[in-house]
Amino acid sequence: MEAEFKNRCQEIFFLTTLDKTPNFYSTFTKVAEETDYPSDEIGVYIQPTVHGSNAHCAFDIYYNNDSSSDIERARVLNLKGSEALLKSGAYFSRPYGPFTESVYEHTSPEIISTMRKVKDIFDPNNVLNPGSLCFTEVSK
Repeated sequence: MEAEFKNRCQEIFFLTTLDKTPNFYSTFTKVAEETDYPSDEIGVYIQPTVHGSNAHCAFDIYYNNDSSSDIERARVLNLKGSEALLKSGAYFSRPYGPFTESVYEHTSPEIISTMRKVKDIFDPNNVLNPGSLCFTEVSK
């Protein structure tokens, strides 16, 4: 059976170490099964970085943008899969979209404080996303 071409992709990406990637794969595929998302519509990318000391890991969720049911299924898997990966220890270094708040809820106050200091260095007049830290308001 030939796979149907999908015209859009949502990507969940994070940093980890290579030895943890099998567990993240299991975590994500379990969520996909629970949400009835077909495994042949999911891609996985793992790229070792910094001389193999860590890795960029990504899950690509393919769907058709002209199908409201496909869009919703992809949205649900993206959100639930991201939450499960975060709870399993995935490090989201560049969170974005509706999942951003969840990442910051799991981020230590020390890291948020450091991020604010860096933002103050590069944006001393607070003109870039005033009151926000990396595209979202953070209360910590």
